[in-house]
Amino acid sequence: MRQRTLVLIGTALAVLSLGLPWRFVVGTPSYLTAGYYTNYCDYDGFCTSSYTPGVFIPGLPGGSYAGTGSVARFFIAAAVALALWGGLHLGSRRALRWAAYVGLAGVLLYVVYGLMGGLLALLAASACFLLAARSTDPAEALAT
Repeated sequence: MRQRTLVLIGTALAVLSLGLPWRFVVGTPSYLTAGYYTNYCDYDGFCTSSYTPGVFIPGLPGGSYAGTGSVARFFIAAAVALALWGGLHLGSRRALRWAAYVGLAGVLLYVVYGLMGGLLALLAASACFLLAARSTDPAEALAT
């Protein structure tokens, strides 16, 4: 494949990763604490009791968080900027390698949460940037 095509495919995958889920968080259910009775007796032998009801503790919603809501969006933006400006506009293979490294740094940041769609898309984009950097002809970046 041509270097320009690889960079554009990698850019498309990186932008696509912004809309895909990067992390899934399990929700916490809501619960009601137990109520309690309080007994009070005075010196005359008169006793009263009162009931304090339980308190409702709301849970937290779970779900998946997209790339636009994660720290990875800064890595994605930096990788795309390096690939488009340095790789296509200036024709620098070094900029394409750095775009791949920045993308891999974003992947490594979230790999502990599991392999989600956004992570895999950015990994594929980084692979495209790295393959484009390994192109044999550096002047091919400016060709149409």
